[in-house]
Amino acid sequence: MRPDRVYLFTGAAQGFTSSWGLAAVVWWVVELEFDPLQLVLLGAAIEVTVLLAEVPTGVVADLHSRKWSVVIAYLLMGLAMSLAPITPIFGVLLVWQVVWSIGWTLQSGADTAWVTDEIEDDPAPLIVRHAVWRSVGLLVGLPVAAVVGWWSLEGAMVVMGTAAVVVGLGLALVMPERGFTPAERSSDRRWSDAVRVWRAGAHVVLESPMLRIVVGAMVLMGVADEAVDRLDVLRLVQLGLPQFADEQAVVFFGAIWWVMTLVNVPVMMWLADRVSSASDERAARLVQLLLVVSAVGVTALALSPAISVAIAGWAVRDVGREVIDPVGVALANRHAVPESRATVISFRGQAEAMGEVIGGLTLGALARATSVPVALVCAAGVLVIAVLPFAATPSDGRGRRPPAPGV
Repeated sequence: MRPDRVYLFTGAAQGFTSSWGLAAVVWWVVELEFDPLQLVLLGAAIEVTVLLAEVPTGVVADLHSRKWSVVIAYLLMGLAMSLAPITPIFGVLLVWQVVWSIGWTLQSGADTAWVTDEIEDDPAPLIVRHAVWRSVGLLVGLPVAAVVGWWSLEGAMVVMGTAAVVVGLGLALVMPERGFTPAERSSDRRWSDAVRVWRAGAHVVLESPMLRIVVGAMVLMGVADEAVDRLDVLRLVQLGLPQFADEQAVVFFGAIWWVMTLVNVPVMMWLADRVSSASDERAARLVQLLLVVSAVGVTALALSPAISVAIAGWAVRDVGREVIDPVGVALANRHAVPESRATVISFRGQAEAMGEVIGGLTLGALARATSVPVALVCAAGVLVIAVLPFAATPSDGRGRRPPAPGV
């Protein structure tokens, strides 16, 4: 199998299986009636785990195998998604969120590092096309989740989890790994090797102005995004949606999510042809614009008394957020070094998780103490603040990648 096609397939698989979230959110909000703090805690369980595991799993990928990190990731995520609906006990749901998160960190960064090893061309356009295929996979997965969810929300979650397990098994068979050179190891000093790779990745981040900007901005974006992701559906419910039964709610929200994803596809296809030739400065200006657009969307979701305008704001924010992600990954990958590439990309994910832990708990508590609109307006303000780090982007092109000592 050609590495570029396998990589695009993982994007489609990621999108398809992520439609699990449609059934899960409707189950949590409509059937189980979790309050704002409980919804944010479910997200915080993910983000705390990502914060703790993101970089260590990146180190494992750099030391051992990027391919097998991705394979094990899908197996773990599928297991968590399949078993989560067995019981509605809140504490058990938190445990499955943790298991899913560990799986997520195993493939986060490892897949991009893997494909960069396996191809000769600039991977930046491929990274954006990976996001396009993720949207395509989601476009296919959402109707499946909605149709199965009409019959059973729990059944829809099991279907998506099983699909993730099948993807993991398939990748084990077809995913090549010819270009990967593991970081140098000492068989009798495994912890020392891991620390050395971690320090090398941290050195690259600290010495690269562009990576410092990306990491700093990801912290701020994480603060806002976690609150929005956990409170957006609840906000629409508060605006006076009809009293849906579970099966009606999953179709309604699935249709909205499907339309938002459809809008993402042409935007990212347009971006794929331009991102490889874009300098750091141009990429930074694009991210700034998308952050402002996202903030406007969140503000509309928070303050509009009309549900149609709130849904439009939700869609605008979703498009902005989805397009920012591949640009950020491409920038991080551009300034990484081969020996610690997965670790460097994982630092970006860890920064986002740190912000999501801080913002999710803080804004979730604020929503409970005041109101959901107040928390969402604060989230929009943080997105505007996230524009500021990119103002310091070097104007001398793509910047220089520092060497990674000790690897």
